[in-house]
Amino acid sequence: MVRNSRDVTEAELNVLQVLWSQGPLTIRGITEILEPKRVDAYYSTVKKLLERLETKGFVQREAAGIGFIYAGGGGNALRRFIDAAPDSTGTAPGSE
Repeated sequence: MVRNSRDVTEAELNVLQVLWSQGPLTIRGITEILEPKRVDAYYSTVKKLLERLETKGFVQREAAGIGFIYAGGGGNALRRFIDAAPDSTGTAPGSE
């Protein structure tokens, strides 16, 4: 399957699932949920994943003091993600 820039990787999906289940969080908050024993080592990875997701339109960030709070995209972003997801045959809906 050819990937395009709108595809969401498994690691990005893990970040989205945290945001969808927990609500808006900082990078550190997300990292503490995903890798509680390796927060400092994993922080940069989560930051990069959030940058990619923001570029793809799946998360939004809002300034909060000297950092940012990230939120998973609402209905429109989630709908785009679901519409782009491959079905059980491995093809995205409407791509036939």
